[in-house]
Parts: sequence; structure tokens; C-alpha cells
Amino acid sequence: MVAAERQLGGQALTTGAVPTTGAVSHRVARCRRRAVPLSGLTLVELLIGLAMTSIMLGALTSLVTVTLGTWRRSIAAAEAADEALAALDQITRDIRVAGYDPRQQGLPGLVKATTRRIAMAADLDADGRVDSRSKELIAYRRSRRGDLVRVVGRQAMPLLSGLAVDGLEFTYRDDQARRVDPRRHGAQNKISLVGVTLATRAALDGSQDRAATRVTGGARILSRQP
Repeated sequence: MVAAERQLGGQALTTGAVPTTGAVSHRVARCRRRAVPLSGLTLVELLIGLAMTSIMLGALTSLVTVTLGTWRRSIAAAEAADEALAALDQITRDIRVAGYDPRQQGLPGLVKATTRRIAMAADLDADGRVDSRSKELIAYRRSRRGDLVRVVGRQAMPLLSGLAVDGLEFTYRDDQARRVDPRRHGAQNKISLVGVTLATRAALDGSQDRAATRVTGGARILSRQP
């Protein structure tokens, strides 16, 4: 390097040094060697990241699907149980009224009693007879389509859908809670208690699941009240 000197007050004062071209080039090269190169993702690393992301999304999707399926089944089971219990409650209410005979005409409480069907009579208007065209005669049976049908007079109304093949069953007992076979002669005069079992089958109707359910209950015939 060449030093520039100026004379000031009889003394030599050095004001600075001017670097040469060779020195500048040397410093630039040394700075380049010290620079940290920028890093990036390789194709392999990118593919691995995408694969891990896909696995995580698949696991999350499966978890959500299972959770929603469990929730749907729980809702379907609750709805099926509510419908079956409502139908059972209607049957037991009709059983309790069977045999209502305010004029003491000796009207039978049960007109027909089998393990799959039942028909009940009651003199609701107290005229001394049962009008078969009105709600004084009520029957229950399972239709070919699997519906629980409530027959009021001559009008049939579906009460519950999706009954299993053996989803409607009636059992009978006397006033001592002993089992009564309704096929035996004179058995209807001994029946005091009627048990009811409703069972629906599981199905998928396209919009929502219908869960299988089973409910049981029973009631005492009014004319057999102690």
C-alpha cells in the first residue's frame, strides 16, 4: 500500500491508506468463502413430507368417520327404543280398558287371544253391547310388510314399522300369574294378565340407520281386576 503524507505544522500526518485492486479482490474472495449457502428441500424430502401428511389426514378422517358412525347408531337406537316404547304403551293402555262392562252384561275382555294376535272389547259408551265398527273393538297384529297394525273397528293403522318376523308376541297368565295356553278351550276366561314383547329389526333405509330394539311390558285386563 502507498501512504499519502501531508506536512502540517512541520510534522508528517498520515491521513489513510488507499487499498490496491489486488487487496480488494482478495477480501471479496475471502468473504465468499465464509458465506453460508442457502439450503432447500430436495424432491425426496418433499415426497416424504407429502406421504406423512397423507397418513395423518387419513388417520384423522378415519377417527371422524368412526365417531360420526357411533353417534348415528346411538341416535338411531334411542329413536327406535322411543318408537317401540310408545307402541307398547298404547297396547298396554288398550289392555287395561279391555272388558269394561258398566252394565254388567258379561262382555268378554278378550275376543281373540293368540301368541301373535289379540283382539279386545269394551263397552265404552255403556249401551250394553260392543260396536265392532268403533273403538270398542281393538285388535293388534303384524302385517306382511312387518308393521305393527292397530285395528280400531274396521280401520287398520300402522303403529310401528320394522318388526322382526317374530317381533310381536303375546303371553297370558291367570290371576295367580300362572302361564295360560290360549289355544285351550275356555282359556280366555282364565286370562288376567297379558304380556307383550315387541322386537324391531336393524335396517338401513338410505337416509338413516334403524337400530334393532326389543321391549317388553304387560298389563292386567280391566274385567279381571281384583
